[in-house]
Amino acid sequence: MAVCLDYQSVYYRDRELTATWRIQLAVAALLLAAIIGKVYMQIEERRLAYDLGREKQLTVRLNMERRELELHRSFAYSSENIQRLAQARLQMVDLSSNFARKLRY
Repeated sequence: MAVCLDYQSVYYRDRELTATWRIQLAVAALLLAAIIGKVYMQIEERRLAYDLGREKQLTVRLNMERRELELHRSFAYSSENIQRLAQARLQMVDLSSNFARKLRY
């Protein structure tokens, strides 16, 4: 019994398999790139979430500090505090009507 191989049909079959293998490799490379991109995006998302959390904490801390400073300012500019400081540090006294003089224009 003689085995007769058709050379051309074997050659074309080999060529088809090679093309299929290249397509599979390209698809696998694209899938790998997509997976790497997705992982990178998730890592970046978590990093931004941590940054956002730190910024929120900083905002809360700065708001509390601003409120405290506004409270100190309101106390420092109150008329009672200014009067007390003027009497204590500058030895100023309240102006009585005996010492007041009206100016005429």
